[in-house]
Amino acid sequence: MKKRVLYLLVLVFCLNNAANLHGQIVSKQTQIDSMLTVLNNSKDDTLKVHTMNSLVLQLVYTGGYRMADSMVNEELKLANALEYKRGIAHAYNSMGVVANYQSDYSHSLEYLLKSLEMFEALRDTDGLGISYKYIGAVYAHQGDTSAAFDYFRKAVITLNALRDTNYVASTLISMGNLYETENMHTHALENLRKSFRFFSKINNKDGEASALMYIGGVFKNEKSYDSARTYVLCGKQIFEELKDDDGISRSLDLLGVISMADNKYAEALAYENNSLSLAKKIGSLECTMIAEKTMSDIYEKKGDGVNALMHYRAYMASRDSIFSQQNTLKTLSAEMSYADEKKEAAKKAADDKKEALHAEEIKRNKAVITGVLGVLMVLTLFVIFMYRTNRQRKKANIIIERKNFQITQSIDYAERIQRAMLPDISEIHGLLPESFVLFKPKDIVSGDFYFLQKKDDKIVLAVADCTGHGVPGGFMSMLCSEKLSDSIYQTQNTGEIMEHLNKGVKSSLHQSGSEDSMYDGMDIALCVIHPVVNGMKLNFAGALRPLWIIRSGTNEVEEISPTPRTIGGFTPNDQEYATYIIQLHKGDVFYMFTDGYVDQFGGETGRKYGLKRFKEFLISIHNFPMESQQKELATCIETWRGNNLQLDDMLVVGVKV
Repeated sequence: MKKRVLYLLVLVFCLNNAANLHGQIVSKQTQIDSMLTVLNNSKDDTLKVHTMNSLVLQLVYTGGYRMADSMVNEELKLANALEYKRGIAHAYNSMGVVANYQSDYSHSLEYLLKSLEMFEALRDTDGLGISYKYIGAVYAHQGDTSAAFDYFRKAVITLNALRDTNYVASTLISMGNLYETENMHTHALENLRKSFRFFSKINNKDGEASALMYIGGVFKNEKSYDSARTYVLCGKQIFEELKDDDGISRSLDLLGVISMADNKYAEALAYENNSLSLAKKIGSLECTMIAEKTMSDIYEKKGDGVNALMHYRAYMASRDSIFSQQNTLKTLSAEMSYADEKKEAAKKAADDKKEALHAEEIKRNKAVITGVLGVLMVLTLFVIFMYRTNRQRKKANIIIERKNFQITQSIDYAERIQRAMLPDISEIHGLLPESFVLFKPKDIVSGDFYFLQKKDDKIVLAVADCTGHGVPGGFMSMLCSEKLSDSIYQTQNTGEIMEHLNKGVKSSLHQSGSEDSMYDGMDIALCVIHPVVNGMKLNFAGALRPLWIIRSGTNEVEEISPTPRTIGGFTPNDQEYATYIIQLHKGDVFYMFTDGYVDQFGGETGRKYGLKRFKEFLISIHNFPMESQQKELATCIETWRGNNLQLDDMLVVGVKV
């Protein structure tokens, strides 16, 4: 290989293969040393092509666009010299990715369509799936939602069949963001959370960070600003550990947008200045455009017209560079050229098929008589078969009715067992006189459960949501309740209880992180209550479930955010959970709940009930007696659902000091 290529390679870093590029926390120097070892020891130029491809993609994901642009050209030259078609196809794919990240959408689509054509000719399913994903990303950037969804779905189907978890997860992020641009928040969160679970399974830190950041964006749009900040800050911390400047810049911008929406303008400007500075440093035109637009919006809200106009002009300059008329025309030209080539190939195939059909026509005519006789014979046998089948079906229906009765009886008995394991309402009122429990399983048995136990002079209270509902959810809830009971005897610090609980659930379900390992677990809000004079002290920890407090004499909800990790599943064995010490006074009310209540669909437009509406309703009733609050909540959600089916188990617990 040329010395010039070796010199470039010394300046960059890579991973062992392209499919695992995202999220590997390894120092740059270690990656460089690893790459040099491959180059110095390998005499296989084909391996060098693959290594260079990995380098290009890694550079793109960490913001090194200029170096990636140089490297991908060297990759294409070497692949062409070797006449290595698969390497050439991957090189064009990488060129499309580099151009897309530099907002050069016309060339990006041109290169990606060329790689797609080559992968089709090579029947390379893995390459096709990757090309579908990046073509979808180009269309998403250009606002062609329909085409983007079409290519993303093709990518998920193709890559899922190959069990390529990494690329499936990153495609789900793209789909989640696209749903969010269409204000389809439920679908957006569903895809983003599924993506986070996939990334966690393969320990892809960059992917986890991206998923957390975009989940925060959804919560921002729903005006849940504290939850939004929690998710975005978690994602930003991971990006910083990875030294991913592009991810850090985007996180900073999103934090600025959240602060602006929350009317915290000084904080918003600080975030945006850092985002803009970093975007210019790495040469990201898109990040620069986004930051300039946000800066303009912040100054406009502050009433500073001069600075608002200055940043708006900078935003327009960046946008014009990205969406120039030349780019649009070249994009259409590239796609039309590809379509023409496909049509020409299809015409030749049709001509060949016509000749083959003519040759087959004589054989077909001879086979007609034989076919008719065969059909008559098949029909005769079919009539005999249907007669026997009807007789057997009648007998089977009787057996099925008996089995259904037995199954229903078994589930009813399981429900009685589960109810017996839950604390009795009289027991709860004995320890917490001013309290209520709203518990409405979706099916007969529930994946949600509530927990109460007195330990020394303290009271342990928890609300949990296990994976699934119905019979599977019931099994999970009983297992997790038992593990929680074991954990509180280890310590009374809620964060440490959660750590014991996480290890216990993972051990019981044999969750090792392998492909066939179960990823079931639970989300939980946990309090250890210590009564004191004129109030109580709470020791709180949460796994994806918050604590809401309404102080006496106020009409605002104080939200204690949970750790954004579940219990069990793909959560690491050594996961730590934040502990909060909260002082409550006479008249304060706190609430813990699963997500089933807010996820019910209904109302005049068939929308989700949502956290915002739930928060406003609690504020309106928090001064009512606790029994009345329980009745109001039950009536409200039933009225909201109307004729819609209940989608999930519902559990809300409220306690007044």
